[in-house]
Amino acid sequence: MTGIGNDGTEGFAKVKKNSGTTIAQEVETCVYPNLIQCAVERGVVDWVVNENELSTTIAALIENTAHAEV
Repeated sequence: MTGIGNDGTEGFAKVKKNSGTTIAQEVETCVYPNLIQCAVERGVVDWVVNENELSTTIAALIENTAHAEV
């Protein structure tokens, strides 16, 4: 998510409120690091991962969810 001010943080919070899982790219590699940092500080980010690990983290979470539903 991205946005201006608290947009990203509010978006993460809405995802969490609706039982979603939130994943953020590490602050050090973000174009707008303050957006992620605010979300992390507010406690609405479940996973913070390296940009190269985003796709594998998403795939693992989907796979784990699928196994839990069986």
